[in-house]
Amino acid sequence: MVAAGGGPIERMGWTASARSKHVSAVTVAVPPGSQKGEFSRAAIHEVGHAAIAVLVGRTVCSVRLRPRPETVVAPRALPRGRPKTDADRALLESEVMVTVAGIAAERVFGLARDAAGALDDLSRAADLAVRLSGPARAEATVGHFLSVVERMLQGRRTQLAAAARALQASGHLQADDVKARLHR
Repeated sequence: MVAAGGGPIERMGWTASARSKHVSAVTVAVPPGSQKGEFSRAAIHEVGHAAIAVLVGRTVCSVRLRPRPETVVAPRALPRGRPKTDADRALLESEVMVTVAGIAAERVFGLARDAAGALDDLSRAADLAVRLSGPARAEATVGHFLSVVERMLQGRRTQLAAAARALQASGHLQADDVKARLHR
């Protein structure tokens, strides 16, 4: 990643910790006693992951808020190192898109940034982007895919809001429910 300020990551207001080599599950930490708005933020974030996963052909197993917010997407074996084929490249690109989708969903709804889960997602996306385009272009690659995903979600804002409300109310959505809500 580029260390100097002014790139897409700095313009988004992310901290330097987002650049660390950290790979984790796509989750948003919601501390006990959080305000309802924070919980809604977690629902929007997780529904964003699920929506893009469905749109890029991934299998969404479930989305949940309790006991810990997460979107469970069926794993795919990612190629090691730089992609050698177009299929490997497409797979890594779709993984970056799913990874940044929570952040993009928060942006679509005008929610504040710099939540723990968003930083973890950004860090994972940066790791994947290094494999796609090399260290010098990783930041631009993440910025590009974040913009693409944000545009994709903007056109589905109504469906995202409905899915997030359903997730908020029940705490859990099954794969079929996610697909049905996104295709209304």
